[in-house]
Amino acid sequence: MSNLDYFTELGIDKALKPVSTAHKEISQEEYFKLTISPSFPQIPEFAPNQYFYASLSENSISVIARHTTPELFYQAGFVLDRDIEDGTYELQEGSGSKVQARFITPVNFSPVLTGQNGQITLKQNKADKTIEATFEYDMIHKGEVYKVRNGRLVLRATGPL
Repeated sequence: MSNLDYFTELGIDKALKPVSTAHKEISQEEYFKLTISPSFPQIPEFAPNQYFYASLSENSISVIARHTTPELFYQAGFVLDRDIEDGTYELQEGSGSKVQARFITPVNFSPVLTGQNGQITLKQNKADKTIEATFEYDMIHKGEVYKVRNGRLVLRATGPL
């Protein structure tokens, strides 16, 4: 995968700024929830205000929730192999997994963290173009482990899959 694909799949540019793409607002019916312990500086609670579930590159599908305001940007999400089936997948650092967990923190903290030592269970409805998942994983930054727990999402496609 090229660096350009990496940024494209995450919906960001090389400066780690959000790229405008078709998205929807988070709602009661369509949501992406998780808890982080300990919390990140500047992110006392994960509170995304938009999401997208679409293919942003030729070989993958992106499932991303982001918080974006003029003052603050962060996002959590997954990059899935385009041909992924329903099931449970291990989340590990590296390129061998069918699912990669990525968390983008405010730039002055650390740009992109990778989920590891966890798993995600996916269920897709191809006819309705929806996805449901439960997940948990760890992220490591400067030797400190941040635990993502209670992860769950229900989203409808925002673009072609």
